[in-house]
Amino acid sequence: MNHRKNVRFVWRNLELILKRVHYLVSIFFIMIVLSLGLIRVILVHSVGINCQKRMKTKLRRTCKSFWMVKLVVENFK
Repeated sequence: MNHRKNVRFVWRNLELILKRVHYLVSIFFIMIVLSLGLIRVILVHSVGINCQKRMKTKLRRTCKSFWMVKLVVENFK
């Protein structure tokens, strides 16, 4: 009986830890996306229209990978 209580306690702690980790990960992703947006704006303004097309394809790739990771995180939740 005591062992079962311990297992339940550990499981509850794990759930709390996972929730905290998910919260941190989502904040981290938001920060990454914001910084990517800022970098894009700076690059487009400094380099000009010449590099814009190339940047767009690169960003699409990063966005795709980001959405894949986001989907994995959503499923993990």
